[in-house]
Amino acid sequence: MDEGIKNQRWGFFCLHYSVSEASQFVNIKVMNKSQKPGKIGVRTLDGDAKAGEDYDAYDQIIEFANNEPSKEVPIIIHDDDDWEPDEDFYIELYDPDTKVKLEGADCKTTVRIIDDDNPGTLSFEAGDLYQHTANDAVCVMKVIRSNGCSGKIQCAYKTIELNREKDTATPGKHYEHVEGTLVFEHNNAEKLIEIPILQELSPEQMNN
Repeated sequence: MDEGIKNQRWGFFCLHYSVSEASQFVNIKVMNKSQKPGKIGVRTLDGDAKAGEDYDAYDQIIEFANNEPSKEVPIIIHDDDDWEPDEDFYIELYDPDTKVKLEGADCKTTVRIIDDDNPGTLSFEAGDLYQHTANDAVCVMKVIRSNGCSGKIQCAYKTIELNREKDTATPGKHYEHVEGTLVFEHNNAEKLIEIPILQELSPEQMNN
């Protein structure tokens, strides 16, 4: 059979699939356009999505009976608790004898795995203004994670001196500079930042 005609016998019903990672699998329809008996190879290819992590690799020869117009190939999708961008992988048809990919326009399809984990948003519990008593040795600031707690996320933090002449608290004089990283595990909704407050001595105390 002419190779061009052979390529035209087969194709994917759809050239782009989107599936939630929670769906567990996606059915890929392969078309037998001539409806004659035959066989064709189907295999997955990594993109951003990786076999073994995001889906199960597939590489099989499927056979069609006479007058059988299509078959569905199930591809297993992996679900996890971590947030990640939407990722793609590919499926292609190939000659079962030579293992060479078929060159037809509809002989390759893309599967996009839609992440359904919501990592949430981070903010200070008290908003953008904290009031702290100078006599307290430590200022404790709570960071909350709202609108979702899926997966592990992290953020950096550090104290910054405000650009004010009289009202500015000075690191090393009024408080200790701190910086670090807050790590929120899956389902972890809050973390604390502790800033040591330095006590200014009165003239009487300094003279004692």
